[in-house]
Amino acid sequence: MISRATPAFCRAMRTLSLSDQKAARRAYRLFLQNPSHNSLRFKKLAGHEKLWFARVTISIRAVGYREGETVTRLPFLSSRR
Repeated sequence: MISRATPAFCRAMRTLSLSDQKAARRAYRLFLQNPSHNSLRFKKLAGHEKLWFARVTISIRAVGYREGETVTRLPFLSSRR
């Protein structure tokens, strides 16, 4: 799997807390080793053919645009309010 980051992803990464940044880096390393790892729950976003997401923390998801074996990382989704 090939992974690319957008400028918006990099900006979003800097807005996360330090612990969430660490979790995001840990999830990314795991994704590079094994995108199918159960803890990531990497799957297609319902209703969107090329948008996929992976779990970073219980409340944060990494989102990517997938085309073939390339995933372009987009800003994070969060359920925090």
